Amino acid sequence: MWENRTAMARAGIARIKDGFISFISFVAKSGRRIGVTAAGAALVVAGAVMLVTPGPGTLVLLAGIALLATEYLWARRLLEKVREKAGEVREAVRGREDSRRKAASHPEAAGPDGKGGDG
Repeated sequence: MWENRTAMARAGIARIKDGFISFISFVAKSGRRIGVTAAGAALVVAGAVMLVTPGPGTLVLLAGIALLATEYLWARRLLEKVREKAGEVREAVRGREDSRRKAASHPEAAGPDGKGGDG
């Protein structure tokens, strides 16, 4: 009879222990998510303010989105779109630089104003 009660008590203690460990794990994971959300939102707001005031607004805004992307799928997708657009802009700028270099190295290819093209 006592053996049965002891076994039941041990099983109950094991369930409480497992539940406590699960609870601590949940709190730790949620705490991280809450921290990331708060810090990311603060960076996004600060970056938005810096877009209209002096400061590196775009950089801080992107840092906030990158931080949020560690926890949220929507932020990950937004960051991917920003990366794609940045690549397009980079290629467009490189294309312009190449055409300016060609015009500078071949004055006869330059237009009447000396900047390239028809002028």
